[in-house]
Amino acid sequence: SMITDGLRAGRLQSTAIGVTGERFLVATSGPFGLRTLDIWRANIQRVETGVVKLRDHRGRDFKLACLSVHYCSKRAVHLLPARDPRELRWVCGMIRQMLQLK
Repeated sequence: SMITDGLRAGRLQSTAIGVTGERFLVATSGPFGLRTLDIWRANIQRVETGVVKLRDHRGRDFKLACLSVHYCSKRAVHLLPARDPRELRWVCGMIRQMLQLK
């Protein structure tokens, strides 16, 4: 089913996150693409959890819970797709705390 396929694809997306007081670093690869980012704290508007539509490498769209980092005038990166909402909220809170975001 599409729900099972979406969860499976999300769990295959590998992501490493690094946070310092001034920088947010991420490297992610899997069915939803390959991406590395180094974002300065001053450029991050907000970090939140929610459900977004993601397209996998086969062109299929899935609505999945994820962590969203909004930066540089309306750009966003969506991370950790298909994770448990409690895990996403915890990660979101830790990133906000480390970057001193509200």
